Amino acid sequence: MNSLQSFLELSLIFMLLITLFVCLHLGRSLRALRRDRTDLDKMVLNLRQYSEDAQNGINQLHNSSDSVGRALSKMVEAGQVLKHDLIGLCERSEALASQLEGSVFQRRGSDISGDSPGRIRHKATAIGVAEGAGGFGKSAAERELLRALRQKQG
Repeated sequence: MNSLQSFLELSLIFMLLITLFVCLHLGRSLRALRRDRTDLDKMVLNLRQYSEDAQNGINQLHNSSDSVGRALSKMVEAGQVLKHDLIGLCERSEALASQLEGSVFQRRGSDISGDSPGRIRHKATAIGVAEGAGGFGKSAAERELLRALRQKQG
């Protein structure tokens, strides 16, 4: 029995040594896991902060895009109004140009029959502007042009 008992004791010592080494290894692994867990907690906190910053940035972008959209909408509406005004002015100016063209043909007769229709329209507009506006509010270049047109025609 003595040898059996010695064998059992030696095997028990051997198992205890193996268990001791396994426990040391597990201890080191647990320390590394705790250290990694604190790093993981720090990363989670950083991720939360970054996501809050990103959400704040998105909200700011949303607010600024809304305000820019409203301003752009107002500008487009103002542009539409101006477009309609300009269309009306163009139609009125075309009608006046046609009237002036007709009156120039009646006044001048065959003096301007050799001119092209575009040139006649330009002359008629210049004569109408010179006669109707009287030169008020004109720049120096416009007055000079009107003077040159009058000299050429008269």
